Amino acid sequence: MTDPILMLPVAAVDAGAMMRDRTGFDPEPFDELTRSILSNGLRMPIEVCALDPALDGKTHGLISGARRLAAFEALGEITGDARWATIPAFVRAPQDLGASLEAMVEENEIRAEISPYEKGRIAWLARNRGVFPTIEEAVDRLYPRASQPKRSRLRALARLAQALDGILSAPER
Repeated sequence: MTDPILMLPVAAVDAGAMMRDRTGFDPEPFDELTRSILSNGLRMPIEVCALDPALDGKTHGLISGARRLAAFEALGEITGDARWATIPAFVRAPQDLGASLEAMVEENEIRAEISPYEKGRIAWLARNRGVFPTIEEAVDRLYPRASQPKRSRLRALARLAQALDGILSAPER
């Protein structure tokens, strides 16, 4: 049986209910995530567990999804739109705090970030296969919420991927 997904009030989720492995958010990726959620909605619910007893109106403790939760909070503050007042959440029933910490760390460890080289390479491959007519358009369409400087770097990496194709054994490193 899978854990249910509920729409929880953002204000009812305690992001500090347990210790976190992240010490902060890199502003540029956080801004990209926020813009993505604003444009496309949330693609993956956060994970929470019930707090017993509830403290200061916080009924659920955050297991994973700190950046997603913070993005909803930011969007609520920026836009004033009520749609950011609730967030989809998997309600998990971990056996203890240790199990909750294991779940949080596993979610962050398993999710491997795509390297900048790999991001540039997919833009170059998409152009080569006729998906987009130019590398510039490929980067703009694949990474529309990236800042202009980041898209410029990705274009340069796409050209580098083209020039080094087949030469390097592990260019993503």
